[in-house]
Amino acid sequence: CQRLRHMMNDIPLLCFVIWLLCARKCTSIYFHLNEGQQRCFHEILEPEEHVMVYYKCPSLNQTHRLQNFYTVTGSSQVQNLGDRVLGIDVMVLDPEGFRIHKETLSQESAEFDFHTLELYGEHSICFQTNSSHWWGTERIVFHLDIESGADAEAHHNPWAAPAAELAAVEQLAMQAKQLRKQMQVIREVNGHIIQRDEEFRALSDNTYWRVWSFAALQSLLVIGVATYQGLHLQQFLKQKKLV
Repeated sequence: CQRLRHMMNDIPLLCFVIWLLCARKCTSIYFHLNEGQQRCFHEILEPEEHVMVYYKCPSLNQTHRLQNFYTVTGSSQVQNLGDRVLGIDVMVLDPEGFRIHKETLSQESAEFDFHTLELYGEHSICFQTNSSHWWGTERIVFHLDIESGADAEAHHNPWAAPAAELAAVEQLAMQAKQLRKQMQVIREVNGHIIQRDEEFRALSDNTYWRVWSFAALQSLLVIGVATYQGLHLQQFLKQKKLV
């Protein structure tokens, strides 16, 4: 019974170790970032370690951002928002507070990397928007995945495949749009050719009837002149008593 009691006492410790292992492997983070707010995440890193940070922020897509902001504030303020391009400023600090990396994120899904210095300890990765509005703040959804060491080299962006598929779909949609434009141009050219053909046919028929009418009139004139000359010659011969 005493041995069983010791085993029961070790269960919480075992659960805590399992939780630590799971927490170490599960590095993906999902959080909300209010506009103008700075949020920092702390990661214990080794000296001179390569760190890859993968992220996905749908609000960096301007179309998605306008649709999301419309549901919160209304269409009149969306027009003001459309002129402001959102960006996320990221800054990495070492354990002594020295800045070792800084950049502005503008793509919806991408990654950035940095290398730690010769200090071991807790590094801070801070995010903050580069815009603000006097009429209200946006609530930005942010997905984050931090990989370091060997995992940074072997790991891939978990959101890269959907983005690539979306890019392929957008490319196909663009090609379909271009094909529709080309078909519209072909229809317009075909209609123009048909119209020109009808005009040319009408002109040909009109010219044909004019030529035929002129030829008929010319024939009648020739017959009339010949008849007149024949009658006049016959009368002249009768007057001279030659006939």
